[in-house]
Amino acid sequence: QTPLVGTATAMRTALLLCFVVLALAAMALAMPQISQIRQIRQVLPQIDSDAEAQSFLELVQKEINHREAHPAEFDDTVNIPKWDCEPFAPSPKVPTSVHKLLPGDIKVISALGDSLTAAFGAKAGSIFSIFTEYRGVSWSVGGDKSLDDGVVTLTNIMRKYNPDIIGFSTGTGKADTTNSHLNQAVSGAVSKDLLGQAKNLISRMKAANSGVDFEQDWKMLTIWVGPNNLCDVCKKPEENSVETHGAEIEAVLDYLKANLPRVFVNLVPTLDVTLLYPLKNGVCGLLHNFECKCGASSDAKVREMVSRTATEYQSKLFEIVQKSKYIDDSFTVVVQPWTVNTEIPTKADGSLDSSYFAPDCFHFAA
Repeated sequence: QTPLVGTATAMRTALLLCFVVLALAAMALAMPQISQIRQIRQVLPQIDSDAEAQSFLELVQKEINHREAHPAEFDDTVNIPKWDCEPFAPSPKVPTSVHKLLPGDIKVISALGDSLTAAFGAKAGSIFSIFTEYRGVSWSVGGDKSLDDGVVTLTNIMRKYNPDIIGFSTGTGKADTTNSHLNQAVSGAVSKDLLGQAKNLISRMKAANSGVDFEQDWKMLTIWVGPNNLCDVCKKPEENSVETHGAEIEAVLDYLKANLPRVFVNLVPTLDVTLLYPLKNGVCGLLHNFECKCGASSDAKVREMVSRTATEYQSKLFEIVQKSKYIDDSFTVVVQPWTVNTEIPTKADGSLDSSYFAPDCFHFAA
């Protein structure tokens, strides 16, 4: 009987080990998905549950499969005209007033905002890379490659005037990674989060290894936030009211004016998120129901309210920057109005061109 008992024990041990190995393998397979679900709920707070996040993941994968099957439909090649402008030289002497600045006088570039400035999913080609923040191609502060290489960012334009400009983000990563530098935008951010970002930004500028002469260097800072507020305004109207949004923007401007010398602030109005509603057919429409429930609502009255709020948000920014407290030699804030009355580009047949968007149909592609 002893050999039989020994054999049975060995078999039980072997089976137990098999179960352990299978369980560990299942956990290893599940970990990336769990991580993705957490990221989704951080970046898209409108998603209410893990189950919704799982459904969102499946839809993104469908959209990626569709794009891979129809590459011509999503050809995002852009013929960028060759830069043939003669850049202005920097001022002979460093200006003491922001109102005398030339582009070449800017030594430092930086940004605050949400996932659009973090370049969330901007170069994504798979379900795994959709959650990557490609900060090096961020429109306002990305510094990958150059304008001549076809990477059109504000940084690369400013480099034509000052090749030694610093502060831009490169590669991929979150706001706290080293290569993000002075791109302190955080995916999922709303206007109330800007003050914390501003404090982190100033801390980074003051760091000994930043390369920034905090008191003397002229700095450019671009701020863009608002879509996440709009996407939640029908559910939390008080928290995302025009008055609250304006007060939060004003609070961060007041903080910057008091704590950041020699800065030119670009304030970018929010986009009207209901512009995405015409992309309601197919997978994109389903994705928008997760990403921006208010902007993608099937109720026309809700969408009208969201669109009206977007217009009021925009008007509020113009009102704020006119305040006399922001007229100063060391500080100015200017609204950059390119997002006002923006429309999604169309194809030759008049349909909306979704190649401008990442595979989640919400964030910009690069």
